[in-house]
Amino acid sequence: MSISHTYQYEALANPSRQIRLLKLDTTHDNGSVLTGSLSVYKIPPRDGSRVARFSKHLQLPGYFALSYVWGTGPDRHPSHEIILDNRRFPITATLYAALHSYRSFVPASIRFWVDAICINQADDDEKSAQVPLMRDIYHLAVSVLVWLGDKTDEINRLELFISNLVNDGYVTKADKWGLEVTGTETKARDRGERKQPLAKFIRNESERLLLKGAFKGGMVQDEDFQAMATLLDKVLFSDTQYFDRMWTLQELCVANRGLVQVLEVDLEDLLLVFYYLQRTFNIRHLSFEKITTLFEINSKFNNGQRLPLKVLLALSAGRKSENPRDRIYGLHGLMKDEQNPLLKPDYMKPVAEVYANVARHIISTGESLDVICGHQLRGRLPELPSWVPDFRHFGLEATSLVHANGENIIYHASGSEKHALPEHPFQVTREWQTLIVTGIFLGNVSVLSEISVPGQDLQTETFALGERLWSAKLIQSQEWTSESQTVGNVSDLVAIYAEFYQNSNRATFWARNPDKLGRLRTMIGNANDQSDGTLGLNYKYFLTLLCGRIAKAARCSEEELSEHLTRSCIPDQEGIEILENLCKALDAGTQGRRLIMSEGKRMGAATEQTQENDMIYVLMGCSVPVILRKTARPNEFQFVGECYWHGFMDGEALAMRDGDKVTAHEFKLV
Repeated sequence: MSISHTYQYEALANPSRQIRLLKLDTTHDNGSVLTGSLSVYKIPPRDGSRVARFSKHLQLPGYFALSYVWGTGPDRHPSHEIILDNRRFPITATLYAALHSYRSFVPASIRFWVDAICINQADDDEKSAQVPLMRDIYHLAVSVLVWLGDKTDEINRLELFISNLVNDGYVTKADKWGLEVTGTETKARDRGERKQPLAKFIRNESERLLLKGAFKGGMVQDEDFQAMATLLDKVLFSDTQYFDRMWTLQELCVANRGLVQVLEVDLEDLLLVFYYLQRTFNIRHLSFEKITTLFEINSKFNNGQRLPLKVLLALSAGRKSENPRDRIYGLHGLMKDEQNPLLKPDYMKPVAEVYANVARHIISTGESLDVICGHQLRGRLPELPSWVPDFRHFGLEATSLVHANGENIIYHASGSEKHALPEHPFQVTREWQTLIVTGIFLGNVSVLSEISVPGQDLQTETFALGERLWSAKLIQSQEWTSESQTVGNVSDLVAIYAEFYQNSNRATFWARNPDKLGRLRTMIGNANDQSDGTLGLNYKYFLTLLCGRIAKAARCSEEELSEHLTRSCIPDQEGIEILENLCKALDAGTQGRRLIMSEGKRMGAATEQTQENDMIYVLMGCSVPVILRKTARPNEFQFVGECYWHGFMDGEALAMRDGDKVTAHEFKLV
């Protein structure tokens, strides 16, 4: 056999409608060279009728879609090869091992779809055209094969454990369960009813199976279930990056239910094994939630439900991709959003333009600017316009005032006002770096606290360190000299809360420290007995520390704060839980924020990147006030971050505008 040096792709005539499939030459000699060939096939158009699509689907040969991780660092570079049509084709060690393993048991008539081989990775135009086909490629596959690595003794042991657990009196029940899930969701959707959340349905159904003894049998009784749960976590999450990668989410979630093979078992069975370990033995691993998210998206997809791109970005928070564009493109096949020029895959565009277009799409879809709030400010791609989120980190902002998924909005700074859209909001513009907004100016930042340095005092709770810096700046400020004692009282109160929160045994903390409980009651009693003005400052400052909320999705009024403070002095279970929630809220409110003040004794909390003379605005269509920084050009600003501005979180700025006390004007964010 004559072998030339390098395989050369023949360009696809219609890359948006054609795919290549790999046919491996079968052999029983595990040491032999990998050989095969590529053929081109048409994929049925998504916009055709069901009959037409099914007819064209039959023209596709059966194929397995391979889902794997290319590798990172040196592992991403080709170190092995496959012979394609008598030509050498370089591949990574991971792909070589997977194909070497699968060819020994796959029938000769079955083909493979493998991204590294079936797409010309050197052709950005072809890659851009193939991205929208990913959904169909994995959905139409005979099965999606998940490759986690070569078989090891640990993997063999785990596969045997799962197989015994699942098959020992369980399989028939699981099949019936799968039909019940499909039937329940379909009937509810047909009736227009609100469906039970799938994750809750899975948990309930899992518990029903456990009560019936679905997993009980002789084959697994002698296993150490804690050890097997740890091994499962190790093999699936610690030893591989598979569940941390961007593309694998779509590859698993668009596949037909029951046709995803992980550790040689169906994804459904694997999920129920997780729940069995959690519910029966109280074994919990945070990484198990990744499987739950996969299954929930997969089930919604297979029942005709799609999620908005913004929600998918939040659900996939933390997943990584070698190409930053794939943080977006890897979700195209799952999203509910209709395709438009802003979302069209294009690997030739700069990452900054891709991210700006996605931000503009999300803004235009909801007529809301909330997507620009709460994004990570440290470690951002330097080429991004200030208002564009770095979508690599989107959804990771645990303490942001606005939720990344757009749900549970608790602030209403711009009331019901929406962001004004341009005439053609979904068209690509040459001025993609600029966003036109309308806002109301509330004041300049005249005073701001110092930045808390993480780890500078490991003996004190973080929120207490932040509060010390806040109160120090308040007391130093000449405008607040007469209120220094009031501020000091709040600071002392927070210090006691921090000591409680840092204690490992909070249930008995007050019993062991009755003097501190007495001091706490005295402080809260004195605070509530003060004059209206001083009392108002107590609450104003404390609510600013909390950013006006008692939990991520729950606001806190002055009356509610008074009740929480009073109830936290009672050392029973409810009082301890209320105090723990207060401490969590203090931590979320002060983390990564500085106290800011302007004229008129107004105060708030803003991102650490805020500087003196920055400007506080309420933007139309934005749930929270924001900090902006003037550029050298007229009517142009940089976005600094979201902020809590006490007394302006519920449409008060709009009321002032309507009363002709302030005016709204249009300007650019860059």
